[in-house]
Amino acid sequence: TVQGVGRVQIDERLIEEVQTFAPGFIESLAVRAEGEPVQAGTRIASVYSPELLTAQHEYKSLLGMSRDVAPPSLRQAARSRLRLLGLSNGAIQRLENGGSPQRTYAVTAPASGIVTEIGARPGARVEPGQSIVTIAGLSRVWVVAEIPEAALGEVNVGQPVRVTFAAYPGEVREGSVDYIYPSLNPETRTARVRITLANPGLRLKEGMFANVTVQGTGGTTLTVPSEAVIATGERTVVITRRNGAFVPVEVRTGTVANGFTEILEGLKSGDEVVLSGQFLIDSEASLSGVVDRLDAAAPTADEAATRLA
Repeated sequence: TVQGVGRVQIDERLIEEVQTFAPGFIESLAVRAEGEPVQAGTRIASVYSPELLTAQHEYKSLLGMSRDVAPPSLRQAARSRLRLLGLSNGAIQRLENGGSPQRTYAVTAPASGIVTEIGARPGARVEPGQSIVTIAGLSRVWVVAEIPEAALGEVNVGQPVRVTFAAYPGEVREGSVDYIYPSLNPETRTARVRITLANPGLRLKEGMFANVTVQGTGGTTLTVPSEAVIATGERTVVITRRNGAFVPVEVRTGTVANGFTEILEGLKSGDEVVLSGQFLIDSEASLSGVVDRLDAAAPTADEAATRLA
């Protein structure tokens, strides 16, 4: 398994922009602060649009004319213009049934969620495509977790994940890795992975911390506790006990996770390794080697006397 720490974020795929299709002015706004909840289909704002009001009067006039003066194609074009300007089918049908043109038209929420941004206030002029409010759905959320670089090779899209939250001890949520971000944090040497979780009852809040465990794909490998590994920069060594003596063995390491380091070369299953004091043993072995080399290079008494003579 691979451990990581994550944070709850809004699922960006559930973000909706509430816009107007016709230029006009905001007469009223149903939401006045960020964080307010809204339901799909509810009125967000009432917009007064002189252009849309004129188009309604034109369509109403065409409906009162004979087919010779206002053929069906002309009426259909006028009706399509009303739809393009944002008038609802219900409002158009009321015009066709004898109703009066509406001075303002309603802008409704396309989805349920919370308001994350307000782009226009009452009295402000709005243009087509301008965002009035931004709504973020919370029916599901993202958990973006930081995974150590050394363990990134063991993480793949689709792997099962277990997620726990400090706010809800004892609860475990199941998910899977659905995306691995392409960049690495150069300071922490971690990569980000994303897990999508359902959010019934909206219990998971944006910014909440999470503990993430990426489940392994199965199989076994040779490992030693990470504290047994000595990395000098030039070589990586593990101190083993063989035939009653301590022997430094150069190894090639792989993945590091959960306090264990994978050994690719240098050791075999069943080897005994030193966990405590291995730095002292390695230092003493190195010092002994230096002393032996000095003893071997030291001149004998006869050689020294000859040189003095």
